[in-house]
Amino acid sequence: MRGIFSQGMLMCAVDGDKLEILKPPPKSVPGDRIIFDGTPQIQAKEIKKDYFAKISPHLKTSDRMVAMLGDKPFSVQGKGLVVCDTLKRAAIR
Repeated sequence: MRGIFSQGMLMCAVDGDKLEILKPPPKSVPGDRIIFDGTPQIQAKEIKKDYFAKISPHLKTSDRMVAMLGDKPFSVQGKGLVVCDTLKRAAIR
């Protein structure tokens, strides 16, 4: 998403001086893709260098501590949602 080759990403919910690592669903495994229901999947080769900068203002946690892109939850198909432990309405970085 930042225009560099990566084999993984660590994302955190951030609220002031509090930081929590986002947690994938319990049965997820390395390599599972995060999806956003109702949005087309983007192939890695289609992602431009400034992609993360464009979407980062829309990344947040919900009142239920679910990681969100706008109004779409981060989901691993058939396995569940990506969440944090305690931070509500926090930015995701």
